[in-house]
Amino acid sequence: MLDSGDHYGRHHEAPPVPPDRPVATLDVYGDSVDGATLETAHYLAERCEHLDELQSAFETFADEMPNADLFETGAAFMEERGYVQRARDNTYNVQSDLSQVYVWEVWTPDESERDWLYAEDAVFVVYVHTGCDVRGGYSFPVFLKSTGDYACPIDLQCEYRILDARGLDDDECREIDDAWTCGYSGWPIGEVRKAVKRWFPWTLAPDRTSVCAVLNSGHAVRIGVSAPY
Repeated sequence: MLDSGDHYGRHHEAPPVPPDRPVATLDVYGDSVDGATLETAHYLAERCEHLDELQSAFETFADEMPNADLFETGAAFMEERGYVQRARDNTYNVQSDLSQVYVWEVWTPDESERDWLYAEDAVFVVYVHTGCDVRGGYSFPVFLKSTGDYACPIDLQCEYRILDARGLDDDECREIDDAWTCGYSGWPIGEVRKAVKRWFPWTLAPDRTSVCAVLNSGHAVRIGVSAPY
């Protein structure tokens, strides 16, 4: 139960994620849609700016502490620059569709007075899990700045929309699929499952971003998946 990503092996042993791979793809098993996968690398790249100078400075700093714990090294590096850790967690601890979980930290300058979640001067530090047992095996810290409204991305589950429907207009589609978003539900795929009577897995799009189904209302629809808004 403590596996992250693939059940066996490490992510660094797998081929690189193709740049053109959609950030969100459907997971189809047998005759149903089990959920979706949010590609961690693409998801973070779309929502964050990489702090190149800080990353380079850390690599020099880490060279002087070759045997130290990575988390301790990252913390010492930020503290030396006058930052205070305001929040920390592992995405494994919350409902998520991420392909790789990560430990995240939000750091702000010591004199910062804003709530950390909204701090414009926050640094978002990520330690990506490399596979297998989630209790160990994390990467060097990656130093990021969120480009969204919050200091770090907070919605980690895919959302779903009706892309096409027989017998439903746009307003009727939105009335149904508004419940399939992170803003409405803490588990969007659960809302989708409650609304779907039957899946048609052979209609899965080549890029795995949409599939056809019949709703409990009897309407035939094509359902698309996307990263959270």
